Amino acid sequence: VRINIEGQSFMLNQIRKMIGTAVEVARRELDPETIDMYLTVDTRATPMIPGEGLALRACLFKYYNRQYGQDVEEGTIPHASGLLERYRSIDFEEPHIQEQADAFRINVVYPTMMQQELDNNVYTKFLYCQDSLAFPTKKVEGLPFLF
Repeated sequence: VRINIEGQSFMLNQIRKMIGTAVEVARRELDPETIDMYLTVDTRATPMIPGEGLALRACLFKYYNRQYGQDVEEGTIPHASGLLERYRSIDFEEPHIQEQADAFRINVVYPTMMQQELDNNVYTKFLYCQDSLAFPTKKVEGLPFLF
């Protein structure tokens, strides 16, 4: 399963909690509004998926590039000490870089992740442990059982 999340910055374990809560909502056929409740209420019960199997696919620097990159006109960046100079824009999606990153992900990262799961059963253990924890039980009509 691939889930893409794009944002400017994240708090510690935020992605793991978001995915963990979404998995529990899907497994237990809960009302999707449960996600909002668990991610906005200060609670320690928010399920946090293991870090194994999660991978950073790309770093996007569009906000940085917009403010400091070469596409900004020279001398237009205000700063307390005067005007800042422009820097080279950061772009890991250039074709030659993207090809190498895709090949590395397909040939090294994904097979390593799969082998680690086969060897250690991290997600199987996580899901088994989650079954014994309290979680809301409101079912959503017509939602297929996913896990």
